[in-house]
Amino acid sequence: MLLCMEEYLASSGGDREGYNLAVSRVCDLFCTNTKTWDPSKLAATFYPWEAEMVSRVQVSEACDEDLLVWPFTTDGSYCVRSTYHFLALEEWNTNPSSSTMIEQKCLWKKLWKIWSPNKIHHFMWRTAKDFLSMKQNLCAQHVPINETCDQCGEQRETLLRSLWLCD
Repeated sequence: MLLCMEEYLASSGGDREGYNLAVSRVCDLFCTNTKTWDPSKLAATFYPWEAEMVSRVQVSEACDEDLLVWPFTTDGSYCVRSTYHFLALEEWNTNPSSSTMIEQKCLWKKLWKIWSPNKIHHFMWRTAKDFLSMKQNLCAQHVPINETCDQCGEQRETLLRSLWLCD
């Protein structure tokens, strides 16, 4: 495992004058012929609070080589599907929401169980996800169109306005 000290220094904005920047691999920070951290090498390479954090990292005695492991699959191998799920979950978690993911799943299951034609299910889903071809959405996709509502001719055509507010 390589230490990217130059990149770290540039990103941290810190001046490492007096510190050992000759370390290029993690194994350079171990005591000779062991896999235990050498406190003097850590102190010479890192700030005290960083050295303390690094010293808490446990190093495996079992494996000679570092392995690349993708933590989002059961077998540790990378696949595009797991990346998509990871990114979708990250976006879901970062967007503010009034309900939890479990509540939403429960709600959608109930909605899908309602007996109605598939076109109604499809309309409900597109409405909830704001996927209807409203003028507001078309303009967001850079479609050159007049945004005013065709029913009243007064305000922008939005989903909420078209379904509930427009006279």
